[in-house]
Parts: sequence; C-alpha cells; structure tokens
Amino acid sequence: MPELGFLAVCAAALVGALGQRALGMGFGLVAMPVLVLVVGPLPAVTAMTAMGVVASLLVLAEVWPLVSWRRLPWLLVPALAGVVPGILLARLADDGLLKTVMGAIILVGVGLSAWLHRAARPLTGNVPVAVTGAIAGVLNGSVGVAAPAVGIYGALGDWPQRAYAAALQPFFLVMSGATLLAKGVLDPAGTPPWPWWRWLILCGVIIAGVLVGARVASRLPERAARRGILVLSFLGGVAVLWAGVAGLTA
Repeated sequence: MPELGFLAVCAAALVGALGQRALGMGFGLVAMPVLVLVVGPLPAVTAMTAMGVVASLLVLAEVWPLVSWRRLPWLLVPALAGVVPGILLARLADDGLLKTVMGAIILVGVGLSAWLHRAARPLTGNVPVAVTGAIAGVLNGSVGVAAPAVGIYGALGDWPQRAYAAALQPFFLVMSGATLLAKGVLDPAGTPPWPWWRWLILCGVIIAGVLVGARVASRLPERAARRGILVLSFLGGVAVLWAGVAGLTA
C-alpha cells in the first residue's frame, strides 16, 4: 500500500478517536470511508473493526464510572440479534442498492431527528432504546456503520448525553467483536497486508486521538455534543449513500 494511503488512514484514525472520546461515537464514521478507498471494502471492515475495538477500550477505561450498566442491555442485546440478519441481508442484496437505500434512510432519520428535537419532548423508556439497538445491529452487519442509528437516538432520547456517550463504548466494543466473529463465520474477509509495526503506529495514533478528545470533552456543552453527534450521523449517511450510488453507476 502506498505510504500516502497509510498516512490518510492514520489521519482518519486520529480524528475518529478524538470524536469517539469527545462525543462517544465517530470512529467508524470517519475511518471507514478512508479505509474503503485505501484497502478496499472487505479488508476495510476487518481493519476498522479491529481499530474500533482499540478505540472503545481506551475510551471505556476513562469513562467506566459513567456507564449505565442497567440500561445498557436494552441497547446491546437487540443490536447483537440484528448483526446476523444484517450480514445475511448484505449477502443476498445487491451491494450498491443496499447501501443506497440504507444511506437514504439514515439521512431521512437524521433530518427528522433534527426537526423532532426542537418540536417534541425526548423519547422516554427502554422501548426506543431497544429499537435503536436492533436497527444499529442490522446496519452494522450489512453496511458496517451502526453509529447513525445510535446518533439519532442520542439526539431524541432521554439518556443524558455524557452517560449515553459512556455507554456507547462497551456497546461498540461488544458489537465490533460480535461483527468480526460473525463475518469470519458467515462472510470471511481478508485483512490489510500491513506489517506489525504499522498496526503499532495506528495504536499510537488512536491513543493520541483519545487523549486530545478527553480535553475536548471536558469543555463541550451537552447541546453542542448532541449537535455534533447529529452532524457525524449525517456525514455517515452521506458516505453510505455515496458508496451505494457509486456502486450502482459503476
């Protein structure tokens, strides 16, 4: 792989790790599009999942006391149930069409979230959390991006932003591990042909991003954080839609 491509991956990992710490999400949204361009779609899923595990572990170590463990299963269990159907859907459906439809749904959801956030009271109870988890699982298994779904709930739900951002770390950690395992069984994919020292550099870049993100998080108002999550969700939807349209027109 050209050196310039690896530098682009490092830059994406730095920004993604910063967002993961400051907002609770963002690593996959930033890193996935760059990885797809540099190493291709199948190795990108494996690489992004492995890097996401590292980022979530580092952030979780910092925000552990804020995690709402009693409420987390309502998000995590439906998500795990949705991973395998998402992978099977990706195998059965045309890749370009699937990503186009998913990207369009994400963008509509983000638009509705921005409007409803101003016009309605927050969603309460655990049912919206469970629905969010199921949708996130299907998205993660099918197109490799679960963050837009949890981002939409983050803007509309009654879960305090800092506590929600903390809970997303074990959520993404378990989801990444489950997706990696399920893909290995149902849809084996390769990994980027990187030497060990490049993986070591990426780990160092992710650590730096998390440290910078911790400083940003301490100064970030909750309202600004929720807006940031919506922006990241919107960008994720655009990336998925763009990939789908490009696949259909190729």
